[in-house]
Amino acid sequence: VYNRLDVAYKTGVAVILLGPPGVGKSTVVREWAIDIALQEAKKRGKQLQVIAPATEVTKQEHKIIAKTPHALKKWYTGIYKKAHGDKDQILQDIKGYFKSHIMFVEYSDDIANILYFLASHFPPGKDGPNIYVFVDIRLSYMEPTDLLGIPRAGKKPYVVYTPPSWAKILSLTPGFLFLDEITNVHNLDTLSTAYQILLEKRVSGVVFY
Repeated sequence: VYNRLDVAYKTGVAVILLGPPGVGKSTVVREWAIDIALQEAKKRGKQLQVIAPATEVTKQEHKIIAKTPHALKKWYTGIYKKAHGDKDQILQDIKGYFKSHIMFVEYSDDIANILYFLASHFPPGKDGPNIYVFVDIRLSYMEPTDLLGIPRAGKKPYVVYTPPSWAKILSLTPGFLFLDEITNVHNLDTLSTAYQILLEKRVSGVVFY
């Protein structure tokens, strides 16, 4: 499975993993994605910092530091307080952190603002990315608007969609979009939207990195 995922990642194509529930499809994809980030960290002589709720999956490798989303918020809050809210100082402190670390973050709504800040101010440099983002979406609970964003009427005579935060973040930095339970989706509109995202690699006009 890893080899096929590697080929898909390098060629930019989507992969569908088929199998009964409980065989570990989600775990395999998550650990493979972490391994991609780990290889990048090793190549550049850096340490990989993994932010994920299930940190036990990352403790097998000594090059990985595993922490929870709460720890990420605490880390960012500490930098903010130390800099007394000064944006230039905050950016300088985080820049120093990325000199020795690469971050792999499993997306969750409660850290979306921090992730967006990091991804927008520290995009991939000439040496490679600073941040990898893993987005895991359970499609069986989704409606099309959950994937496309919310339609809003602005000053112009047409409606535009405000994309979800995860899509905006994936447009700024490399990442992995895992649409789980795609074969269990009964809403045809949701299924059509999911396939459109996979094929076009964009959401509401926002193109993935």
